[in-house]
Amino acid sequence: MTALLLRLYDHLHRHPRLRWTLLVLLLLFMGGSVATLHFKEDITDFLPLSPQHRRAMSAYQQLNASDRILVVAEGDDPDAMAAALDRFAEAFARADTSRMARRITASIDLDSLMAAGDFVMHNIPYFLTEADYRRMDSLLATPNAVRTQLEADRQMLMLPTAGMAQRHLPTDPLQLFSPVVEELHNFRAAMHYDLRDGHIFSADHRLALLIITSRFGGNETAGNSRLVALVETVMQRLNTEMSTAAASGSPKVVLRQIGAPIIAVGNADRIKADSLLTISIAVVLILALLVYTLRRRRHILLVFAATGFGWLSALTVLSWVNGSVSLIVMGISSVVVGIAVNYPLHFLTHLRHSGAARRNLRELVAPLLIGNVTTVGAFAALLPLQAPALRDLGLFAAAMLVGTIVFVILFLPHLVGKETTSTTMTKAETLTTSPRIGRWKRTFLLAFLPLTLWLGYGSLSTVFDPELQHLNYLTAEQQSLLRRLAPMTVPDSTRETLYLTSSGATLDEALQRDARLTHRLDRLTPIGTLRPMSNAERFLPSQAEQRRRIDRWQAWVDSRHALLADAVRQEAATQGFAADAFAPYFELLQKSYAPQSADYFKPLTTTTLAPLLCQTDGHHLVTRTLSVPRAQADTLCERINSTGGENSFAFHIRGLNATLARHLSADFTYIGWACGLIVFLFLWASFRRFEMAVFAFLPMAVSWLWILGTMHLLDLRFNLVNIILATFIFGQGDDYSIFMTEGLLYERTYRRPMLAAYKRGILLSALIMFVGMGVLILAQHPALRSLGAITIVGMGCVVGVTYVLPPFVFRWLTQADAPSPWTPPITLGNVLHTLRLWGALWTWVLRTRCSSAADAETARIHLSTLLKKRLALRCCSSTEMPLPADAPALWMLRPQSPLDALIFTAGVRRAVVVAPPRSPLLHSWVGRLLRASGRLHVLPADAHDLAQRIEAEWQMGSAFLLDLPTLTTTPEAMVAMAAEWRLALHPVAVVGTLQLLPFGAVYARRGQAAVAYGAPFSPTVPNAQSQLEEHLDSLRQTALTAADFTSAVCQTYAYRESGLEAQARRELRLWPSLAERLHHTAADAPIVLTEIGTGACALQTALVFSNRCLYVLPTDTEQHALLAALLPLCPTLVLLSPPPTGTASASEAEPVSLPPQARLISCKAD
Repeated sequence: MTALLLRLYDHLHRHPRLRWTLLVLLLLFMGGSVATLHFKEDITDFLPLSPQHRRAMSAYQQLNASDRILVVAEGDDPDAMAAALDRFAEAFARADTSRMARRITASIDLDSLMAAGDFVMHNIPYFLTEADYRRMDSLLATPNAVRTQLEADRQMLMLPTAGMAQRHLPTDPLQLFSPVVEELHNFRAAMHYDLRDGHIFSADHRLALLIITSRFGGNETAGNSRLVALVETVMQRLNTEMSTAAASGSPKVVLRQIGAPIIAVGNADRIKADSLLTISIAVVLILALLVYTLRRRRHILLVFAATGFGWLSALTVLSWVNGSVSLIVMGISSVVVGIAVNYPLHFLTHLRHSGAARRNLRELVAPLLIGNVTTVGAFAALLPLQAPALRDLGLFAAAMLVGTIVFVILFLPHLVGKETTSTTMTKAETLTTSPRIGRWKRTFLLAFLPLTLWLGYGSLSTVFDPELQHLNYLTAEQQSLLRRLAPMTVPDSTRETLYLTSSGATLDEALQRDARLTHRLDRLTPIGTLRPMSNAERFLPSQAEQRRRIDRWQAWVDSRHALLADAVRQEAATQGFAADAFAPYFELLQKSYAPQSADYFKPLTTTTLAPLLCQTDGHHLVTRTLSVPRAQADTLCERINSTGGENSFAFHIRGLNATLARHLSADFTYIGWACGLIVFLFLWASFRRFEMAVFAFLPMAVSWLWILGTMHLLDLRFNLVNIILATFIFGQGDDYSIFMTEGLLYERTYRRPMLAAYKRGILLSALIMFVGMGVLILAQHPALRSLGAITIVGMGCVVGVTYVLPPFVFRWLTQADAPSPWTPPITLGNVLHTLRLWGALWTWVLRTRCSSAADAETARIHLSTLLKKRLALRCCSSTEMPLPADAPALWMLRPQSPLDALIFTAGVRRAVVVAPPRSPLLHSWVGRLLRASGRLHVLPADAHDLAQRIEAEWQMGSAFLLDLPTLTTTPEAMVAMAAEWRLALHPVAVVGTLQLLPFGAVYARRGQAAVAYGAPFSPTVPNAQSQLEEHLDSLRQTALTAADFTSAVCQTYAYRESGLEAQARRELRLWPSLAERLHHTAADAPIVLTEIGTGACALQTALVFSNRCLYVLPTDTEQHALLAALLPLCPTLVLLSPPPTGTASASEAEPVSLPPQARLISCKAD
């Protein structure tokens, strides 16, 4: 991919007209697409609402009048409070010239109330239930019921207060139907209040209410802000006048306003004020950061150009996919800029390190693409979610990041201006060795681990705040007023209001389903548990129910005609009533009735019943409310919903919030796992090694634990707003971790400084995000302040963990502090191989310890077999042991690995090692294991009676191995010691163990070792020293022909730049051909290897042909740096062709001219 993009860069660089034409066409296309985009604003789009939940929200908003403003009069004199509200209504009506208020209700409209009662009375058959018929039958069954009631009517008409009673007397002389009308007058849909002269009062008459219905609804804050300002102006003027009057002895009354539009406008104003303050601070600080860091005006403008291109790309994709986008989504997705800005920032800040745009692109394209694809994949996890706004957010973020990276890769390298000189190259910095971890860093690491465990434990207690009202901004006055109004909506704190909604394609269908709820409620709940509050069943029956009620009425009238008509007519004449006094009553009895549509009941549906009816998403909803014990609310909802089907839904607002919180929590749990899985899988595919995927993912996982644990300590909670920010912080951590990983891999591969340059880009990006969002901590609005708090905690943890953890873990994985360059890195394969080897050896130890001394030879054979199986140990001699197992001898073997002790123990019956007290051979895990088996005996090298002990061991036929570096540096010393101790010299050559498990290593790598045994001879023979050297050289060459270094050589490319290890494996397949050509060259002729690729074949050649004079000729600077980093593995290699001027370091080889008679051999196949 890097090579392809570099070729594309070269092509666009040679054709400037092509790149400018491409850029202009893309901008024109995106501009045209964005012009067709429609914008919308609906906060409920962020909620994971099922169709049932969405209908429930609509019903709740309709019932609780979210479009109404309450003007509250507070005082001690109810009459003065009522007068104050009347004055306000008059003043506001004069001031509202734009008619922003649809309706002003200072008192109950008694005319409309009476008109609704008249409608019910004149259509009484539609509203009578079985309970009413039982009541009426009971009244009529009383002896002389008609006479008694008409006498009471005549007496009542004589009273001065007979006006209200006289209104319905002609239609209901027997007072059979009046209770139904009285029930209508007492109907309360959402509030519990008292009426005083038509004015609405609280139960204690300390508060009086005036209701203003907004023409703009509850969500349009622009129009409501003007309405609220007008209400505030009129209210303040009246408060001033009443305050002056109170000073002169009038009753004190204070007007205040509250309601959903008031809270919405207050939140909008607070957000605007907070945003203006925080954005001003953020812009100043961010510009200062960019100017200080980038220095050049062109580069600052290019940062905005790249993110602007990404923004247009996102809007273009949304215009083609959806055609519309939420303004709230666009506002929240502005946080994506904090991630998208990473790409141009990294490119521009790294330009000072690399110097040239092309080189900069080559070094950055891998981390930029990996970071981009993983972050885009993480945001793509939002697409399957139920909430429409979150789906749009995921699509917007993914498209913006893709658009930004396209601009950075295709166009930004050509727009950066003149190339600058690399600060790194001018300083000629090269990492020759890995610096060891300082003491303070080790101390910090020791503190880091327990702190992570502690915060990880605390993260388990982090909770989600489901209360949406906690995101509202309320002044202290508003909070106090809401508490005082609470008894009017929830009169009993021990009970919960239960909402039951029934939906249908038509209103009549919804009414039928609502009627069925009555029977289900009677079966599901015990008597007395439910207290009906309001429902439309009595006053708005379905057509089927109307037909049943009409039939019931006709049957009742027919069965009672004599009593209802004849008796009333006769008794009315007796009592002196006029002949036509009860004409409406008799007309009611004789009238024919038929089922009516819902429009017929408009006098009720547009007034009293309006809060219970609404229409949403093409469905009609009918709502009823019940009062239930708070402890039983959840159980009753579950039981009702389990039997009601999908068209009936029971809920209470506390449970609805909890359900939404559970859905949100489940959604973001899914997002966390999905993002993590997508990122991990792509990291695995990109780095081509499971361990590197885990390594790159580790900072993200640990920083998430730190974030959650710190939130628990600071009592911060996720909510509907700030939990979205967690996704962006995860995306930032993803990018930072990938850049740190790429920087560490680059430095290990080329021994050139890169991590510091990446860290500068990370720090600048984090500071921009920290300033841009963290400054919201200064806001007063709780939602904005929570965003700032989460940003500070999240970015602090992400940057801290990303800066500290990867270098420590990487040094541990690569064993950078190990004494041998051949120390195997910690890989999953090496760990498993070591565990298998460890298990097999311990099994052998236990069997050996349990066997008798006579089984020593059997134990030796078992160990020899184990080494052949687990270490792929090959013996290159004609016999596996040219000496008898009990023949005393001194092994001519200089240990390079703990595995040499295993080979020594497997080759003799009684093994004795002469070693110093701190011998690495004996203190390795292999040495401890052998000593535990009883098969390896140790003689201290500093013992005063060492000669006597050796003599004793000689008597037992022991074989000796020296681990005395000070005594075994020369063959003369070895021969002299063997002669002194009367031991035969036993030349042995072991090859490959250094690469499998060198001293100081814990983990062993897979591979193949070889051992070659020579013929023993006496140290007293003539020329013993020269014979020993000849034997050892011959045996080593014999062993080298059988050893296989392929696995070790391939693994030297582990934890280096992605793709090198796979390329090395491919190159080593050609090595047999190269070895064949080398065998046909003169042994003393210098060899110069060319076309070396990764250098894998050169390393293999240097290990196998260690006695040859080998040179390598790199083709470019990158290849030279790679080979220079690998030279410690094979010091016999000579590196030719130093890098260009300005890039060589003092540690690298001076220019070397080709030696005479040197033969050039290509590492590629002929």
